[in-house]
Amino acid sequence: MKAFLAVEDQLKDTIFSTKTQASLEGGRAVKCACGKEEAKFRCPECGATNMVCAACLVKMHPDQNFHHVEEWDGSGFVRTPLWTLGHELHLAHGGLVCPNGPKNEKGGVKEGTGRKMVVVATNGIHVICVFFCCCGDAGATPDYIQLVAARLFPATLTAPETVFRFDALNNFHVHNLISKKTAQDYYRALQKLTNNVFPHKVQDRYCELLRVYRVWRYLVLRRRTGQAQNIDAVITNRRPGSLAVRCPACPEVAFNIDKATLDARYLMQHRHTVTLFLSSDGNFKLQRKRKVDDPDDFALNSGNAYFPEDTQYKLYVSELGPEDDKCTCSELKAVCMQNITKFKNTVVTGVVAVQCARHGFFQPGGLVDLTMSEGYGHTDYALGHTLANAHDQRWVVLTYDIYCQFYVNISKRFKKWFPSLVGLIDKLSGAVPKMHIRNHIRQCQSQWSTNFNEFLAFLIGELIEGTWAEMNQFAGSTKEKNHGHRHDSLDDGAGQNNWDKLIAMAETLLRLYREACAAIRKRSPAFEQLTKSTDTKLIDKWSAMDKTWSLVNGKYFSTRCWCWSPTHRGAYEKLLTEELRKSLAGGKELAGNTDFIATGLRIEAEQHRIKVILRTSTIDKATRARATLRKEIMAWRVWQFDRFPRLQKDFVGGDPDAPQKEKLWLPSELNEPARAASGMQELAAIEYELRKGQVYDALADVWTAIKTFNFNVAFKIAQVQRQSANTRAQNFLRTLANDRLIAADGYRRARDALLRLGLSLTDTCLSALANEDLYAKNTRDLPKMGESGDVDPWFWTVGRPANLTVRQEADWSVELIHLELSNRTVAVDRIKWFRDRANRDRAVEQKEMVEAEFGRTIKSFTQSATAWKTLESMSEKKSGRAAYAHLKDLMYTELARQSRGDRD
Repeated sequence: MKAFLAVEDQLKDTIFSTKTQASLEGGRAVKCACGKEEAKFRCPECGATNMVCAACLVKMHPDQNFHHVEEWDGSGFVRTPLWTLGHELHLAHGGLVCPNGPKNEKGGVKEGTGRKMVVVATNGIHVICVFFCCCGDAGATPDYIQLVAARLFPATLTAPETVFRFDALNNFHVHNLISKKTAQDYYRALQKLTNNVFPHKVQDRYCELLRVYRVWRYLVLRRRTGQAQNIDAVITNRRPGSLAVRCPACPEVAFNIDKATLDARYLMQHRHTVTLFLSSDGNFKLQRKRKVDDPDDFALNSGNAYFPEDTQYKLYVSELGPEDDKCTCSELKAVCMQNITKFKNTVVTGVVAVQCARHGFFQPGGLVDLTMSEGYGHTDYALGHTLANAHDQRWVVLTYDIYCQFYVNISKRFKKWFPSLVGLIDKLSGAVPKMHIRNHIRQCQSQWSTNFNEFLAFLIGELIEGTWAEMNQFAGSTKEKNHGHRHDSLDDGAGQNNWDKLIAMAETLLRLYREACAAIRKRSPAFEQLTKSTDTKLIDKWSAMDKTWSLVNGKYFSTRCWCWSPTHRGAYEKLLTEELRKSLAGGKELAGNTDFIATGLRIEAEQHRIKVILRTSTIDKATRARATLRKEIMAWRVWQFDRFPRLQKDFVGGDPDAPQKEKLWLPSELNEPARAASGMQELAAIEYELRKGQVYDALADVWTAIKTFNFNVAFKIAQVQRQSANTRAQNFLRTLANDRLIAADGYRRARDALLRLGLSLTDTCLSALANEDLYAKNTRDLPKMGESGDVDPWFWTVGRPANLTVRQEADWSVELIHLELSNRTVAVDRIKWFRDRANRDRAVEQKEMVEAEFGRTIKSFTQSATAWKTLESMSEKKSGRAAYAHLKDLMYTELARQSRGDRD
């Protein structure tokens, strides 16, 4: 910005200079180069800098019929219509006068035989004199055909007086789809371009634009989908007359996958690679107001695009009756909780749509109007029309925000309304999208989770929500339109959504492939290390467990989630038992050097404990503890100097009032030469082994502290409600959070001692522990959004000490919580193992699925190119149809080529 501001004056002066002309002499025009008249005219849109006379200006515009030209009036330039200078548009003869047209006495065009017409172009509104071809019999070539051949679309077929340039209609089409500009705004902009001071004086052709644009858009859609060239004769597997843009990556039998491949037996364990994934959702923004409208209006697409045929749908809705199914799960309550006030004065309350869940393509016939709330019957109709062309699909998955309720009676409903699809509905399975599932009960959050259920890969189920954000921008205009016009407009928006995704499919799949490979590299080692660090008997037992949900006493249970909630008392008793076990193990008397080092380690631990007491407790408590410690150190010193008298020569007594600071002269506190000189090499080896046990105990303390914190966090969220209780619970959580830091500090001190005793800095089992690593995914709770991609820190998969009994292994590594119901015991580590395995499996499935989608995409584009090539050969050579088909062939060939690109 500063660079521009520095030359501001130069820019302003140069811009002002364009408002005049250098060739003017004293403000007066000079002779034109032709030498006949004054050069008073110029055309800014041609970019010409020289001024010319009127005759030369007309000659300069044989094909540029719709430029705004300017005339010098002695003081400045004013805009002048070309037709006032004698410019004429002659049709059908390359711009030349029709030889059979009316002539005057001199053989020229007879005056008054032209028709003055309003032309809407991209640069504004023009008036021009048009002469039609008079060759052949009267009316042999209708006026509207001559206009269309000149790339001018008439507002009416009978004696048209207003036409729209093709580029203007194309321009508005793009603006309408991309920036959601309305016809009114677009036409107002054209009026401003024509006359920025008095736009209201410019001819108003807004109503004509509405009518012409609808027809233009319909013709464009038929041309682009091949229906204008009878593509159904070439692609026979699709519904006749289809105007929908199909997803190239989803399985479409007889187009990008054959039925024999789909029925192959080996696909049972790879069904995700050929499953049709669908997603359904309602949208209450795309309403239509209750207002006086045109009773004769109808949709030009006539049920061949994304909205189904209207007459049959209205008949179906009228026979539906009230919904019997009640929403008992989702807090969203999409069926029962819609606020009736927001449907006031609406005849259509919104839409429900079906898309392909993995790529976000609206499905043919999968977009239907809602008449009140999001009833199952409306969704059934959209789903039924989507599946009507998918009878050969072997597996279908549907994500829906209320799927847990929707699926219950779906077979019964389809048997009544869509009996031909019952067999396909029996193949249907489902899930709840990742964002919406957070508002379901806990059982649903695991039972219908896309993270845990097999053969779903990285299915999110929320792509349709992003599509609504784009489609909702049409709502301001479509809610005011007639019924058929609204359907055509929303069809167009849905088609644009599909087209944008189709041309970006190669890039999308490449991104998904790389993300899947990265997830495998991240998740597989973590799961494999967890498996290696767990007793093989447990792994064998877990691997044999049924992964499906089971119904016990009216409740569902699974291997991958908590099905009962442990009590606070149970958790508290478990932690007390763990502490007592450690205390008893540490109190056992040892003999000889081992006993000596073990006693020194206990004294060291007591020194650290007193340092903590001094920071957190009263002076009296610290004084008593220091006195006791002083006695223990003095007794230990006698033992130490008796065994290693050389140490006594260098010993300097510590502060008697601060025994917690006194150096103990353990082997880990001496360097290698000092240990050798004092004869402590054997003790160094003993300390190393004891420190190893100490560091693993410290790591177990870290685990316990983190799990205790996670357990209480989950309990607080679920159970603590009142403010006072919440405050106490928050203070307790802060204490537990500090316990994690204390446990981590104990690990670091033990590891530092091991490093001084010879542990390698590169040891992979006992790595450095940062405070940022003191966390774990809470297996007590359900996974959070985005958590499936996270990997727990390294210490959760560290190797266990050798020679432990089965019971010691369970005590050491598996947190067991006694559950009150059925006296049942569930292992937290088991849940973590199942969840980590599921996360790894989803990543592998995603990679396999994207590889299959690449293959289907390439085949879809190749098939489309072949179809258009066939249409080209079926058309007359060098005709417009053949040329258009050739361009489509080249386009799909290039899309296929890009899809074959390098994936590394």
